[in-house]
Amino acid sequence: IPTSWRPTFLESGTLDLFFELYHLLGGALASLALACLVQLASVRRSLFSSNERAKFLNRLAAGVLRILENTQGLSDPTNYHEFCRLLARLKSNYQLGELVMVDSYPRLIELIAKFTVQSLQMWQFAPNSVHYLLSLWQRMVASVPYVKASEPHLLETYAPGVTAAYIGSRLDSVSCVLREGVEDPLEDLGTVQQQLEQLSVVGRCEYGKTCQLLVAHFDRAAAAYSVEAQPQQIHILQ
Repeated sequence: IPTSWRPTFLESGTLDLFFELYHLLGGALASLALACLVQLASVRRSLFSSNERAKFLNRLAAGVLRILENTQGLSDPTNYHEFCRLLARLKSNYQLGELVMVDSYPRLIELIAKFTVQSLQMWQFAPNSVHYLLSLWQRMVASVPYVKASEPHLLETYAPGVTAAYIGSRLDSVSCVLREGVEDPLEDLGTVQQQLEQLSVVGRCEYGKTCQLLVAHFDRAAAAYSVEAQPQQIHILQ
């Protein structure tokens, strides 16, 4: 971005314009507004001073929060995908220490977590967008040791829910695939490996809860297997 464009990005109306366009327009035009916001969120750090950057991030976070509070437009797969890209940009272009300083951060991280959990549970809807959500959480959790801000990041509250939602939804998908013959989200080994690498970082946040979750799933699976195998053993003995 040319330095001569700097005054435009400093104007509060620039970000507000594209957020308003998203809310007012529909269909492909709304997704284009989100795509523009993804680019705006990617503006290089050197374009702003520290104070200007904080104000820009505050406006960006406020716009994202408004979308999360009114998710009607996200029922469109293209809008949903672009919004996931925008969420991922929040962390890839900003530090966690900057995010926690945002005025609305507690509410923002709460709604991002809720949106992520719901998205993971609806695994048949826009599966290509999952990467961006997991990338967001992976980057945030990986940044925790380096946060110097006194404000709480609250990741220990919400990250375990993201981990549980991913694992639970993938286990639930097995019966759905067998019963309904839908596309198997676990069939693409490359995608699964990438997602598990991302999830392994997210799962380190409150690692004890992650371990308890995995053990509980294994125990339930073992118990179910024992019940299914027992009649066969009885039949063989007879």
